[in-house]
Amino acid sequence: MTVLDLHSSLVRGRRAVEAYITECRDQLGEYTWDEEHATVRLTHAAHPVAKYIPFTRNQEGGTPTSSGTGADWLWWWLSSSGECFGMLVQAKNLKRVGRRWDVDLNYAKRRQIIDLLNASDLLKVPAVYALYCGDLAYRLDLTCGAGHTAGALDRCHRSAVCVLPALIASQLATFTALDSQGQAAIDAYQYAFPLEDLADNSQGTPFVDDLNLHHIDGELLEFLTQPQGMPRDIAKKIFGMVSRMRSGQFALAVSEHQRVGENVVVFGDLPADRGHFGVPYFDHVLRGLRRQPPDYLVAVANGEDPAPWLSRLVAGIVLFDAV
Repeated sequence: MTVLDLHSSLVRGRRAVEAYITECRDQLGEYTWDEEHATVRLTHAAHPVAKYIPFTRNQEGGTPTSSGTGADWLWWWLSSSGECFGMLVQAKNLKRVGRRWDVDLNYAKRRQIIDLLNASDLLKVPAVYALYCGDLAYRLDLTCGAGHTAGALDRCHRSAVCVLPALIASQLATFTALDSQGQAAIDAYQYAFPLEDLADNSQGTPFVDDLNLHHIDGELLEFLTQPQGMPRDIAKKIFGMVSRMRSGQFALAVSEHQRVGENVVVFGDLPADRGHFGVPYFDHVLRGLRRQPPDYLVAVANGEDPAPWLSRLVAGIVLFDAV
């Protein structure tokens, strides 16, 4: 597999989701679609680069302290060297409610987003939303931000399926209660990144001008400032979104660092800066970048049943060949 194969597969996945959403519109007479079915369409269309491993229904569900994740999936981007990047993904639909937009980030009085972040802590990966944003006709009056154009290369043409880090979504959700115009949903759409762009190396690897850059050196500095291969490039793009929001927060950068399991993760010495996120955002994202796949992932990939603790947290796993 190559990066081009991965990108082409994600494009196929996005187009399959668009086709499914259009089918729902034509059959039901309105834009109503199911997030779980959209995920199935996405991953099946991306085969064989994507391997879809659902857990059985009786393996899902919550715990006494959790509402259950249900439609949450572990996505792992795997390289031939063993290096990999994982993220816990929850699907959300971009909805039109009257004249306003909504992504329901405050569902169950924020319990859902809290459970997602807690589960990602247990799994030691970042939490990410997969936003299903409808076909282009559905979003004709919605733009992707200041760089929006009317051209066919505009980001909106690739945005039927986007990814949005949950740290950003959590911040946007804090303003939803005061948001009568759906601005939080519009901001979520504009902050989000088309899924296929994660594997599009024609756009180049962005320089991440993080507020903590002057506290960083060595391999981590190179990661943030130099082009990267897969799956590091995917991790960098996810981190870049969070870093962009951090740059607009008033909290000062901090010089303190934290050390994590260096024999497991790629980067074991990270800035402890929390910004307004409530957690050290470097660790939250980059803990998902591993030197080797975790044991539970190897077992499931080899056909073994998931451990009970894992099947209580997620509905299944998707493995992506990231060369």
